[in-house]
Amino acid sequence: MVKIPRQFPRRLDDIIPTATVEKLLDVLQQPDIAGKVREALHKVGLQDAAPLDKFREAWQQARGWIDSVAESVTGGASHPRVLNASGQILSSSLSAIPWGATAAYEFAKAATDYQSSASLQRQVDDMVGRLFGSYESAWLGSTAEALRILSSGPVGSEGIIVSRVDAVRIAGLGDVRSMLQASANRLLDIGAANGVRTEEWKAALTGSRQLVVLSSPNNLSLEDASQHRLNALAAAKACGAAVIEVLADGTVNHSLAEHYAFPSVQHSLETGADVVILPTQLLTAGPAGAFVVGEAKLLAPLKLAAENIGVLLNGAALAGAASALRTAATPGGAPDKDNSSAVASLLVNPANLRNRAQRLAIQLAGRGEIGEAHEVELTAPLGPSPWNRYQLKSWGVRLQPRNSLADLSRQISRGENKLGLKLELIREAECLAVNLRFVPPPCDHELVQLIAGDGPESDQETNGSPPN
Repeated sequence: MVKIPRQFPRRLDDIIPTATVEKLLDVLQQPDIAGKVREALHKVGLQDAAPLDKFREAWQQARGWIDSVAESVTGGASHPRVLNASGQILSSSLSAIPWGATAAYEFAKAATDYQSSASLQRQVDDMVGRLFGSYESAWLGSTAEALRILSSGPVGSEGIIVSRVDAVRIAGLGDVRSMLQASANRLLDIGAANGVRTEEWKAALTGSRQLVVLSSPNNLSLEDASQHRLNALAAAKACGAAVIEVLADGTVNHSLAEHYAFPSVQHSLETGADVVILPTQLLTAGPAGAFVVGEAKLLAPLKLAAENIGVLLNGAALAGAASALRTAATPGGAPDKDNSSAVASLLVNPANLRNRAQRLAIQLAGRGEIGEAHEVELTAPLGPSPWNRYQLKSWGVRLQPRNSLADLSRQISRGENKLGLKLELIREAECLAVNLRFVPPPCDHELVQLIAGDGPESDQETNGSPPN
């Protein structure tokens, strides 16, 4: 009778005790044995002069790596892993979107592999050229730095114009008004929270050395925001003022722009914006930073100033951000297939979500405090205000409690404690809904265990065969 742990081991020592391996290595290093071992290893093609030392080093590396993987999988009480079943990318309890797998891989590879900065920059420039043609580009550490430098130059010396509609706090990004207040030039906000009249634009815009800053998403609906943008561009062009657009909800993916009406970076440039600032940590699912693209006359001073004060992205951060932008432009395209990216999740086939919801409903019905479970079509906002202008259609599972909603909630809490996960649910009047939009399919098994409250015990006695 042996005990086999059902949870993923927290340390490699749980599988093979390190002391045993170290003792084995010590024995093999003894002179009367080491020669025979080396001779045997040479016969199978290993010509290294010190194979046992190499094995010891590899063992130590593997031990550290597996320990780190085990720790990230099992999680901890203080930092549980989140299964976002609310159906929102930007949840109110999350500061930003998690990185896409491709961006994280490029970041890690650049951080652990030798690359010259000049070579990396050439690769990034080539990629931007394929996406945006002759426009200049720059990569900065944050949207706030990009705005501060651009709005402090000679272009905005006669005043920075921002409407109260666009001077908003954007979840996952920050407060646009506060960013602009850090500029060396005078800030003038016009209009009201529900819009700007044509005469207000004309009265504020009087010279070519002014700068208009637009942001998206703002406090208007999609339809009103589109008209607001057209009015601002027309007024700015009438007096020769430059226009910067901060597209927190921007995309470089044409399918995403058509399907959800997210503003396209390419379209913004083609229809009048002089510079577009695209935060890399939001819909592109990359590390924090800002991709800036636009007219050379504005970008050249920006790049020089950013280089002088050291706020340009470089190294691993640049590699990760550029990979995120490339993946966002062509999600699912080999060899950069990234099914965990925000773009891939938004473009997933709704029929696939419905099929998953049906399977999960069958697995959950009648489990513990769950009376009935049914697949259901759901709609959720992309995130809190101002992201709530985008409504995402999806499929999920509606859970009817066997007794009470409180009992079902307690059952889920037990599952969370056992699995080290935190589940974000949609709470309705007499039931709970699970939106599958941003729960990756590989997590379905954990999702069922968590909701049913029957996560794995610490160990189980078996007759020597692995657990089912």
